[in-house]
Amino acid sequence: MITTRLQFYHRLALRRALSFSLVAAAVSALGSSFNYAVLASATDRTVCLEAGQDARRASKKIKWHKNLDATKQLAKQEGKLLLVEVYADWCGWCTKMDKVTYANSDVIAHLNERFVCVRMDVETRQGQQFAQQFDIQGLPCAVVIDPVTGRSQKIPGYLPAGVFIAALDGAENVVIGASQDQSGSDV
Repeated sequence: MITTRLQFYHRLALRRALSFSLVAAAVSALGSSFNYAVLASATDRTVCLEAGQDARRASKKIKWHKNLDATKQLAKQEGKLLLVEVYADWCGWCTKMDKVTYANSDVIAHLNERFVCVRMDVETRQGQQFAQQFDIQGLPCAVVIDPVTGRSQKIPGYLPAGVFIAALDGAENVVIGASQDQSGSDV
């Protein structure tokens, strides 16, 4: 009797593990671009992954762009704000921002969902021009820009993930609020 019960639980555990691994394999193979639902029974629950429902969590990295002008056009097309991260390879706080704040899953989701992001190395000509134009005094510095109106808000220095998300929300409200005030709309 004990052997039979153990065999039963062993088979049940294998079946659950197999169905869960199939779902995980299907999701990783399809990536965030799939456009249909994957249904599977795993650990006595139905797992349902619908296209676009939570694509932001499917992405594990921030989608950084390199060309500022092309990124502005992309932000206009997608109706998103532009986030420009100004950094330098030699900057210790920039490295910490990369490894801690920009590696945080909430920050990744927030940025990929609401912003088109571009990185500007202050050691390049374009980076120096950008830093001068926006009067960037220290690194790292994130600049939130409305690509339509050109309104901007700086977020200077290293910030931990939660504080950075709050700063992004505040900058977004300032940039959008300023844009709406100019167009005559109520905020």
